[in-house]
Amino acid sequence: MARIYKTIYDAMDETARDLKVRGISVECDSYQDKKLTGEDRFVKELVGVNFVIDKPLIDREKAIKYIFRSDEETQKIVEYCKQEIKDRCSGEPLNPGNSYKIRADMWNQFLEDSGKFSYQYAERLWTNDQFRAVINCLKNDSGTRQAVLSVWNPDLDMDPKKLGGGNRIPCSLNYQFLIRNNHLHCIYHMRSNDFLGHCVIDLVVASGLMEYVVNELKDTYPDLKVGSLTYLAGSLHAFHWNLKDWVLF
Repeated sequence: MARIYKTIYDAMDETARDLKVRGISVECDSYQDKKLTGEDRFVKELVGVNFVIDKPLIDREKAIKYIFRSDEETQKIVEYCKQEIKDRCSGEPLNPGNSYKIRADMWNQFLEDSGKFSYQYAERLWTNDQFRAVINCLKNDSGTRQAVLSVWNPDLDMDPKKLGGGNRIPCSLNYQFLIRNNHLHCIYHMRSNDFLGHCVIDLVVASGLMEYVVNELKDTYPDLKVGSLTYLAGSLHAFHWNLKDWVLF
């Protein structure tokens, strides 16, 4: 049975306690496309995390500030999330897109010689107009269970040359959208999520995708509202370099 929280902030607050108290120490060899050595190889991890957020649009900035602490960093992350949502909802398979410029100090290290990233979410969501197909699926059948927006591509992401830090591969697997009781619900599935670096961003961006889909469906379903966001992660973890400064509570 998944835990149910009202807001993203509530989910982050309680999950932080779970990770700190129940998380196990795991050694890993890579982060993104970087090899890890020494103490940096250790993460604190929860396996099979699952929860539901009833009101994912409420207290999003409060949730961001809970993790990123300072007003300056919080504002940067808020702007980053807004631009990332715009990129993912642009209708174009953008790579590199625009959001990375807001956090250039972090993302520039992952740019390849081509000036692009090994993947971008906007690129994955709009290749072959996939996102538009998902929206049309919902328009054509309000009870559909087939509106699945895929990020993971096994033809690309299971390349042995990419695995084990050979290249960056997506942490998000897919988003499933369901219309039930006049609400658009989203089930968000991740293989891996860095709790102190990316989790709150991923949840806020997912809520933004829900808003976009609801707006795209307004002509078909004028009374449709944003519903619940269900989150599932195979591995939710925190890296050693963040753990040493962990003072969330």
